[in-house]
Amino acid sequence: MYRHHEDRIDDRIVSLSQPHVRPIVRDKARARVEFGAKVAISLVNGDALIEELSWDNFNEGTTLQTSVETYRRHYGFYPEAVLADTLYRNRKNLNYCKLHYIRLSGPRLGRKPKDKQVQKTERQTDRRDFKGRIPIEGKFGEGKRRLA
Repeated sequence: MYRHHEDRIDDRIVSLSQPHVRPIVRDKARARVEFGAKVAISLVNGDALIEELSWDNFNEGTTLQTSVETYRRHYGFYPEAVLADTLYRNRKNLNYCKLHYIRLSGPRLGRKPKDKQVQKTERQTDRRDFKGRIPIEGKFGEGKRRLA
């Protein structure tokens, strides 16, 4: 660092007792940097399945298709709906879900429909999906409490 006049080190060790732990820049309201593993989890019938676990930063949005295919291998069919965080709603995942007739939770892209009844139905579906995501957030909390 001194010789090269650099102020930062990529993939630096921040704990001698846990050398595998790396800082992950998140820029959240409470903390700019988080420590610990980054996890992509799916919840099926109350069972949490770890889809991906990494001590380095990764984009969770890339794991949706793999998770859905894993579900299909286990159960023999595609899920009716995927209640995912908004990070998963990228063009590639939306097209994939449309191709396999899977409803991906979250707001539709583009304008709202003019028909008030359709708007109301979509709002109700979005609320139901949001409530369905609450248990997975609880699993993240359980993991932090019990596995830390």
